[in-house]
Order: sequence, then structure tokens, then C-alpha cells
Amino acid sequence: MKNYRTAIMIAVSCVCLAVSPVRAMPAVGAYFDAAGNLSAVSCMPYVPVRIFIVLTDSPVASVDGLRMGYAVIPLGAAPSTVYRLSQSLFGATGTVSGDALAGAYDLIWETPRAAGHTLVLMAWDLMPTSAAEVEIWLTDFANSGDAGLLPEIASAGAWYQVPIHFVCIGSGSGWPSAKMNYNCPIPVEGSVWGGVKALYR
Repeated sequence: MKNYRTAIMIAVSCVCLAVSPVRAMPAVGAYFDAAGNLSAVSCMPYVPVRIFIVLTDSPVASVDGLRMGYAVIPLGAAPSTVYRLSQSLFGATGTVSGDALAGAYDLIWETPRAAGHTLVLMAWDLMPTSAAEVEIWLTDFANSGDAGLLPEIASAGAWYQVPIHFVCIGSGSGWPSAKMNYNCPIPVEGSVWGGVKALYR
């Protein structure tokens, strides 16, 4: 019986090793770190928070333009509970419309920026004045409010649509890209360890 269990474990290990890794997909998202890992944080009132708009796993080697709409939505609180203290465009020029809560960017960099696993396209310093939950949405340049429409990046004069990274889930529709004062739920597995062990008894 012991040899039978060992054979099963070896077979399962071989199957797991044979599975190829999932290829990363390009995405644009709002994050609280420049590496593009943290998309939900708790924030103190009147303490500035830096938001990075990051391109991950770029489909092109360099980027020289960005077209993107955005919306910052405080939930259950007055819109004036979030202020934008500053923004960093990293040398880009073009059209910037809107304010801290909604608007759009149509930007060009004269010198193309090398894109690798991550590229910070721009950054904001936001300051909430309450502990209300805040959603940060990214959308297309028209800023229609439809999360299914995509931002665009330019490379060598050609424009490419890029999917949006959503908070708490890898991709989808109808979700914001980042949240302040919100913790993503922990996924719950359908089986417990005792149930798995029972399969080998």
C-alpha cells in the first residue's frame, strides 16, 4: 500500500511539472507601488498617497504615447473628500483634461521610453480627507465610464489597445483598477486538507 501511495505522489508530481506556466498578458493598471503589485491599501485621512499608472508586460519594446480616461470615485462620501496634490507625467506633453476625480490624458513622449516587465507611465499624489472607500477606474480616452473600453499606448507612431488590470481579480469587467480603504477578500478553496487526505486512505 505504501508503494502504491508513493507511485501516486510521483505521478502527480510529474503531471504538475509538465504544466507550462501561464504567459503574462499586457495590462495598464493603477497601483500603490511602482512595481505594479499593490492595488488595494488602507489610507489615513489627510495623508498623501501616491498612485502609479503602470504598464505591465508591454506588447511593444518602447512607448511614446498614452491615451487614457480615469475616474476617482469616493463611495458613500462627498466627492470633495479626495484631492489631487500633484501629478508626474515623466516629461510627456499633450492634452490633460479634468481634475482629481475624472478626466483624460492624451500624451506623447518625444523620446520613446523603454518598456519591460513594468513601466510607470504617470503618477498622482492623492489625499483623502476621510476613511471612505475610494475606487480608481481606468478607461478609454473618451472617458465614457464603460470599463470595457481600453486605454491605448503608442509605439513608433502606431497605437495599441491595452487591457485594464482590475483589483482583486486578474481581469474582467465592472471592477475598478485600484481601491483605497478596501481589502480584497481571500479566496476560499472548496476542499479542506482533511478531505484531500481522505482520498488516499
